[in-house]
This record gives sequence, structure tokens and C-alpha cells, in this order.
Amino acid sequence: MPLVTDADVARMRAQLFFEGDEAKRKLSRFWLLLLLAAVIASAGVVGDSTATVIGAMIVAPLMVPILGTVLGVVLMDRDNLLRCIGLVVAGAVSVVAIGWLVGFIVHVPVDAASQLAGRLSGHAPPHRPPRRAGHRSGGVGRVGSRRHFDTLPGVAIAISLVPPLAVVA
Repeated sequence: MPLVTDADVARMRAQLFFEGDEAKRKLSRFWLLLLLAAVIASAGVVGDSTATVIGAMIVAPLMVPILGTVLGVVLMDRDNLLRCIGLVVAGAVSVVAIGWLVGFIVHVPVDAASQLAGRLSGHAPPHRPPRRAGHRSGGVGRVGSRRHFDTLPGVAIAISLVPPLAVVA
């Protein structure tokens, strides 16, 4: 008995790839949520609001094309793989640009916002804990998808990229 059925592959394709009749709607939803998440994260960083940064993590849709990239590799689907990589890169660049714009308009000194100071001071934890967090978050997502738990929002919060990208700006 196969571990992954054709129905599972079809379900994953429908959820993670931007193709078919729903492509335009999914892309517009992705960009709208990403741009809103970038503004929320940037406002949270410059306003020194941890709760707002967490809110941006909940809204951020970057997990979909990241998981789509993995699925594209597994299925050897070159077109969807390239599309998802392009969305991740374009999304990251967009978040950095929005973060820069918000930072330019608001202009908060680094010392005034602990969200910035904590990430830029060199007191951040070494690189191993974030990598471990990524592996653990991926494990939770795997278990949740195999047992049909709705863990994707939690996984997205655990390893969200939007707030760090806003800080980069």
C-alpha cells in the first residue's frame, strides 16, 4: 500500500501550487496577504509591539510557496518549482522594500525599539536554535498533515520569515 495516494498528491497540488482555474485568485490572495503582513510586521517592529509582529506572522502566506517548492522538487514538476521559488524570492524582496519604506517614513532610532535592538545587537542566539526551530516546525507540519490536524498556522508562526525580513529593511 503506498504511503501517498494519488488523491493526496492532488490535494497537495491544489493547496500549494498556483495553477489551473484558481491560479489568478490564489495569486491575488497571496500578494494581498503578503503586503498586509509586511505592513503589519513593519509597524510592529518600529512601534516595538511584539503582539503586532505575531499578528503579522499569522497573516503571512510565505509558507505556501515554500512548501510548494518542496512539493515541486518531490514531484519533479519544474514549472511549479520555478513558480514557487520565484514567489518566495519576489515576496521576500517585496517585504524588505515595504519594511524599508515604513522605516524611512517613520524613522525610529534602533535604540528606541527593542524589536530592532534585540535583533541587531549581537545578543541574538547562535544560529543553531533557529535551524532547530525550523526542523521542529517542519516536523510538526508533517505530523499534522499526516493526521489531518490543522497545524499550518502554528507552523507559520513558529518559523515565519516576514518579521525578520522587515527588520532587514
